[in-house]
Amino acid sequence: MKYSILTFIIFFVLTSAACSDKKQIQTSQFSKLLSVDGAKVTPEKTLTFPRDHAEHPNYGIEWWYFTANLQAEDASPIWLQWTLFRIKSQSVTKDHSWSGNQIYMAHAVVNTDQETFQKEKFARNGVGNAGFAQGDNKLFIDDWYLAGSGADFPTSVGASIDTESGFNLKLRHSAKQVLHGNNGYSQKAPGTELASYYYSHPFLQVTGQVTLGGIEHNVTGKGWFDHEWSSEFLSDDYYGWKWFSLHLSEDTKLMLFTLKNSELDDNWVGTLMHRNQPPIVLDVNSLAVQAHTKPSQRYPTAWDISIVEHSINLHVIPRKQDQTNYFSVSYYEGAVAFTGSHRGDGFVEMTGF
Repeated sequence: MKYSILTFIIFFVLTSAACSDKKQIQTSQFSKLLSVDGAKVTPEKTLTFPRDHAEHPNYGIEWWYFTANLQAEDASPIWLQWTLFRIKSQSVTKDHSWSGNQIYMAHAVVNTDQETFQKEKFARNGVGNAGFAQGDNKLFIDDWYLAGSGADFPTSVGASIDTESGFNLKLRHSAKQVLHGNNGYSQKAPGTELASYYYSHPFLQVTGQVTLGGIEHNVTGKGWFDHEWSSEFLSDDYYGWKWFSLHLSEDTKLMLFTLKNSELDDNWVGTLMHRNQPPIVLDVNSLAVQAHTKPSQRYPTAWDISIVEHSINLHVIPRKQDQTNYFSVSYYEGAVAFTGSHRGDGFVEMTGF
């Protein structure tokens, strides 16, 4: 993608954030942020931990992403998201305090059945209020943090959404990270060079506090952490994606992903993960995903997922229908529940609608 377009988008994001918390860039424009000049993703690279938990500033785009499906003391559901994007920019201002070439965009969202709490942050690395602190093994933007201890990353996460709402959580690992695709080389569409380095920690037990409107809730539940980086995640032929992270049981997790292309059927890929066992790579020949839609709804109202070889048949529904993140870049991100061969919960992300 041309740097002039990227610079315009980033400038629009930064200025609109200062002017209004409801201004939106179309998702198709957001997708262009995921095709930024930088180092090439190749299958030869070997991911090494804990080093690869940190930033990879030579690559065009990177994100660290945490979700949790939680319960409060009264068993009421709470689900949340913490995400930090890093975007490489050729644009460097003359002001020394803004001279860095890395731009950060962060999102924190907490949902209940009745309420949604959302906040967005921006930073540039020249200022020093965002990045990865190697000594502390901590990813941060202002007072938001995602921190760990050696290879166990993350082990804590926190964000303040407003003066009366936020969360601070502890994360316990029960398995090592899972590398998606070919040992972490994750091809996004068949017959293309669109790819990322991608790994997950889907076996996380979560405890801590979520404060909503000044009321503190002690919570427990399941967490999922993703880290992904690339310089060519999308192209002009693809305008969005769909992604599922599903907790089939304490010992079994499922990730599914497809890019959106108006000329092609969905080409789903995925990873079936059993605790401390080699991951099973899934492709369009081994899985099927059928979305159910209503004319009055922008997003699907349910999905049927079938992986015959592994006796998985799921009927998936959103926890609540409107789970759009209304940020400068808007997209759907929210909790789902499912029944069928397995019962459980997880998350779905959709862009490009």
